[in-house]
Amino acid sequence: MKKMRKAAAGIAAAAVVMSMSMNTLAAGSIVGSIDMTKVESDKGKVELKAIEPEMFEEELQEIIEGLNKAPAEATLKEAFELVLKEGEELPKIELFSVEGLEKEDIDLDELKFLSPVMNLEITEAEPTEEDPVKVTFVANNVTDDIEVYVLHYCIGHKFPEHIVDGKVYKEHIAEEGIWELLETELESENEVSAYFHSAGGPVALVYMEKTEEEEGETDTTEVAP
Repeated sequence: MKKMRKAAAGIAAAAVVMSMSMNTLAAGSIVGSIDMTKVESDKGKVELKAIEPEMFEEELQEIIEGLNKAPAEATLKEAFELVLKEGEELPKIELFSVEGLEKEDIDLDELKFLSPVMNLEITEAEPTEEDPVKVTFVANNVTDDIEVYVLHYCIGHKFPEHIVDGKVYKEHIAEEGIWELLETELESENEVSAYFHSAGGPVALVYMEKTEEEEGETDTTEVAP
């Protein structure tokens, strides 16, 4: 009888563990529930690697690992809030195109992850502001109703003199690494490209849902007379 009770208790415990595991899988984190992407470049060599322990400095490593543990449906704001320490503010993320700064402060609550944070390595080429490297990302989850960007942690970013909303910003180099968004161009149904002015670093594909007006522009086609 005692053996039967122990066996029953063991089965019950196993059932609880399985239930907890299933709930964890159902919730899903960014890693494991969002597609990894493939990359190619117009010069040099490029490689995209999964994040491994001690790949970056401790503070940055903790942030990246925390972002990847966020729920798959989390916005960037929600994901960053999960990793911020008490008293820390959300990062101010700026949007860049190949021409330069496009927008100063992006609403992180409008963006979600399309891929986990990974490490992009560019070798055999030296990306600069004047001669950036075009990197093409292959992602099977790109759809017509979203606008895709690259979230990039850039170290030693050189800001050229530029004007945004009538305000003049002098040329300067960021002393610390910054999170930035890079505009992408749609190359095909499942390919987007972005221009990098530095040798890679932590990246993730993120997206924002298009407005009805933007979707209309995408769907518009020319009709021959």
